[in-house]
Amino acid sequence: MNRLFHIAVLLTILFIVETSCVNKHITRDDTINNYEKNSKQIMELAAYFLKLKPDSNEVFFKPSKNRYTISIAQPYWAISPDNPYNAGKDMRMDSEQMRSFLKTLDWTTNTVITLKKMLKKTNCLSISTQGDYIQLDFAAGDICAFSYLITEKPFSDSTIENDSKKGVTFLSKYARIGSACAL
Repeated sequence: MNRLFHIAVLLTILFIVETSCVNKHITRDDTINNYEKNSKQIMELAAYFLKLKPDSNEVFFKPSKNRYTISIAQPYWAISPDNPYNAGKDMRMDSEQMRSFLKTLDWTTNTVITLKKMLKKTNCLSISTQGDYIQLDFAAGDICAFSYLITEKPFSDSTIENDSKKGVTFLSKYARIGSACAL
């Protein structure tokens, strides 16, 4: 009986581990395929978001069902005691905190709804400005997270050539894949 109990516990643990990792294996190829399928929408979203960015700050936006996370930071995400970043997490559209963020960014509720729809069309999770590029977070799996890094000005041929040798995947003169892996 004791041995049977241990086997049942082991099988239960294996089942939980296996089912908790379903659909978590996202690859660079998945990221490339999504870009090829949605490149027009991805570039339109990047251009739209760039227009929304305040000149003096960086912005992060992530919808999650009917709640939203928005962060505002100094250029290049410089966070210091003199200039702390301002973050609102899991805000409801009708909250006072959300109204404050919208006012700070000179956005409307329609801006937020439009961003959410555009992200959904591109299969992306969030979008942010970071210095001279836009980062669209595509997906995160068990090991790696992938994003699209999009610039207003095209990457130079020498940058593409040198970075490609280092394993960077360029999708166009304006877009490349960004990744963070826990290996």
